[in-house]
Amino acid sequence: MKKLPGKQVLGQLFALGHTATQVAEQYGCSPQAVLKQWGEMGLSRYPVAKMVVDRMNAVWSVQSTAGVGSHFHSFPCQSLRYYLRLKLGDTLSPTQEANARRFERRLIRERVVLDYSPERGFSYVARSTGDGLMLIRWPADKPQPSEEEARFWSFQAPPGMALGGE
Repeated sequence: MKKLPGKQVLGQLFALGHTATQVAEQYGCSPQAVLKQWGEMGLSRYPVAKMVVDRMNAVWSVQSTAGVGSHFHSFPCQSLRYYLRLKLGDTLSPTQEANARRFERRLIRERVVLDYSPERGFSYVARSTGDGLMLIRWPADKPQPSEEEARFWSFQAPPGMALGGE
């Protein structure tokens, strides 16, 4: 197996738009080895998506497996990620954007928030007064979020939207 080039060359290949697969084929290694090195260099093709996932991981330890049953790949979790990426101005595919908008409409229409439990995964639960404008039910075992963090996890309420349960 060939050795990966130095960080300067890897950085240049990244900047030129080469994929990890292309670099791996050129240097006789796995794409994972290239991605690992790029990650260690702080290079990412999807910085907003990575930031969203990192912030989710700071709130929850979401079950992520390669197969069926992965909470991370469930539709509610995907929809939340798409919504947050859209909110941050990231470019999404038309399908991803539609899912993000559907997610927001559901939260508003049904007056719910997204909750997570390692045992049952993601679920929509009735919004309570304590949820405010949050998209998610903040975990009881976590300190309350800072004002900046709460803004990240919140949405703009439409005029006249009643918050909380009855």
